[in-house]
Amino acid sequence: VKISSVTLKMVTMTMKVTVISLVMMMITYAQAQSITSTNGELHFTSPNASFTSDVYVGNKVSVLSLSNSLSYQPKYTNVLSYGAGNNVDDTAAFQQAVIAACSTPLQSGTIYIPTGIYYISSTIWFNSTCRVKLIGDSPHLTVINLNSNTPTFIFQKTLTWGLLIQDLGFVATVNRSSSTFVITAYECIQCRFLRLRFVGTSSPFTYMGGGFNLLTTSNAVTFQDIFFNIFSGSMIECYAANLVWVSRAVGYGARAGSSNNRAVTTSAGIRFLGNSHNIMIDSISLQYVENGIVTEATAGVSNVRILISNSNFVVNGRALLLLDATFVTMTGCSIEFSDIDGVYMGSGNSRFHMQGGSIVRSGGASGCTNPTTSCNGLLATSGSFNLNQVFFGHNEGRAVHVTSSSVINFSINGNTFISNRMAMNLTDGSQYIVNGNLCASNIQPANIYTGSGGTVSMNTNCVI
Repeated sequence: VKISSVTLKMVTMTMKVTVISLVMMMITYAQAQSITSTNGELHFTSPNASFTSDVYVGNKVSVLSLSNSLSYQPKYTNVLSYGAGNNVDDTAAFQQAVIAACSTPLQSGTIYIPTGIYYISSTIWFNSTCRVKLIGDSPHLTVINLNSNTPTFIFQKTLTWGLLIQDLGFVATVNRSSSTFVITAYECIQCRFLRLRFVGTSSPFTYMGGGFNLLTTSNAVTFQDIFFNIFSGSMIECYAANLVWVSRAVGYGARAGSSNNRAVTTSAGIRFLGNSHNIMIDSISLQYVENGIVTEATAGVSNVRILISNSNFVVNGRALLLLDATFVTMTGCSIEFSDIDGVYMGSGNSRFHMQGGSIVRSGGASGCTNPTTSCNGLLATSGSFNLNQVFFGHNEGRAVHVTSSSVINFSINGNTFISNRMAMNLTDGSQYIVNGNLCASNIQPANIYTGSGGTVSMNTNCVI
């Protein structure tokens, strides 16, 4: 909107201060092109706002009256204006819309993708200083078909600040590899990803690859209301991220045809590659994915402080695969039908705490190839852990299995073990407390070695 000049007359010193403050606010908000003063009158010109004003004074009371309030209409870029929606290939139109949005004075803007079906065949690039919002109508109304095994949106470093992507649906019309992500962002600061849908197809069978890939020092990132179905990579993958919140995310895989990936870390719901801190995961559900949450120490740098609450894991491989020295707390969660282990603590010396009404059950119920070594509730090879008020039931292997003397300083208190092949096998651990647990209907109760600083007391039907 083109705005004409506005004259504000200063009547009293008090009014001068008030009007100048108002004008400066308008200049900041509306990006004024010019401001001049003539004979005590202030002339204000802006391309983005429209208002007129008069000043009245009576009985020593200054009254400022704006005959028309400041109005500002944010600009947005509609992809249809650049030729999208042609039912063939919309890649060039999307790229032109991005260039237009990133060419504004502040290199920021909203890219609107209306209801419709769009086709993208190669990568859409966002330059290093562009801050945009990608907005659709809903994940089921604004649908983007991905016609190639290439990354879709790449936000180049440095400082992807304030990125917002919401109300979009993505469909893989070809098989996409686990390392091909829909959204890749470098240094994503205060970014939000809301109400998004990523799916493969079942007829013919095509896999969505990965969803989000956050690289190099992301901070304050929110994922909320995210849905995945039939995917081969990770829903979310992070390196060096801080303050990440994942809430109300659902991942639904396909057990058939993907069993070879069950021990592969690249196929997971959420994967932390290292140096990520203060992660909060709440109210997520991962159904028949290969692995639930994976932590690794890329370049030898572990993750720190991951809190998982009120979530459900029905996985083909492992619900938690801890391969670094991270701290993980799990509260009020359910782990079911893991074909390898519910929780696996690898050689990275992780610290794991599970409490508060959590359930680990039915490990190997859908197919346990080797119940003497697999299908455990928790398998620890290093590190330390604490289990408090957790239910372990119907696991084809051991509910809790410690395989190395490097697993130290752990406690198993107030838990229930029912109908497992074995409640506990702790022959190799050291410096531990097993107290107040209840065991019933297990094929074998427990095998506990107490010669390395272990204390076992007040357990019911748990010790051989």
